[in-house]
Amino acid sequence: MNPIRWGIMAPGKIATKFASDMRLFRKDALVSVASSNVERAQSFASKFEIPTFYGSYSEMLEKENLDVVYIASPHSFHFEQAKSCLEKGISVLCEKPVTINSEQLKELVSLAAQKGLFFMEALWSLFLPSFRSIFTLINEGKIGRIIGIKADFGFYSANDDASRLFNPHLGGGSLLDIGIYPLLLSNVCLGEPCEIKAMASLTKWKVDDEMIAVLKYKNEGLAQIHSTFRANTKTEAFIYGEKGTIWIPNRWIDSQKFYILNLEGSLSLFHHPWEGFGYQFQAMEVEKCLADGKKESDIAPLQLSLQMMKMMDDIRYQTGIIYPEDHLEA
Repeated sequence: MNPIRWGIMAPGKIATKFASDMRLFRKDALVSVASSNVERAQSFASKFEIPTFYGSYSEMLEKENLDVVYIASPHSFHFEQAKSCLEKGISVLCEKPVTINSEQLKELVSLAAQKGLFFMEALWSLFLPSFRSIFTLINEGKIGRIIGIKADFGFYSANDDASRLFNPHLGGGSLLDIGIYPLLLSNVCLGEPCEIKAMASLTKWKVDDEMIAVLKYKNEGLAQIHSTFRANTKTEAFIYGEKGTIWIPNRWIDSQKFYILNLEGSLSLFHHPWEGFGYQFQAMEVEKCLADGKKESDIAPLQLSLQMMKMMDDIRYQTGIIYPEDHLEA
């Protein structure tokens, strides 16, 4: 099989980290970049030695022979951009949250299946060496049956009309932007909840600057998740088991270290260092799946993304977070 040819849509902050990490495992992987601002695309292409650049997303899709596109735009653009790639017969790795709501995601999943293309949400934490180790230890019964999750992600950001974080037309709000991380951890460890109770603080634009939710599971497990733009939190996570606890310290979403505390009180350190920001591991998974002819990842299957989007819809319905793309009513 020929080397996988990657394109990038929206060369911003996240795409910069992604491109930097791509060069750690394959320097020729990125062949094209597109932005709505051609100067930005040109600057990005020059920085990462990408052969071609475009000031139009559609032009890149028309002119380039791409295998997969990484979409790094604000949330509200994901649906249309992913759809345009899939319609052109190009596989997609799309930043989280993959869409604004469940209906959008269902349409994309159906389209990818119809076209026979690979499609994955960029849930990059799942692919980090530290998390692969955590899930292996859990599956081996190291801390016994999981009975609880407690995880937060928060940083201070002043309310600003111009900021993507608070703009409903760009999918602003803490839940979609960072609350998805503790939600992901609870979902992977405990599955789909049978009940969710959520509260949120809403800005004048009706997006959440803080969200807290408690999730209950059929196995009697409970999860407490918290996201906020109103304070710098510890951003740590605890996975409670009947035989011990896994503690992932600040910033837990990409920590190279974690600890296991057993019932007797002893603490064991696990350290899994890597280079870069850690975005290369999800890209490596995409390339492996494409080489194997798979249409989705076993680590981040589409069913996981569908479950989480449904859960976020539920939280938004309960708390009154409404976007132009949906018809939720508080």
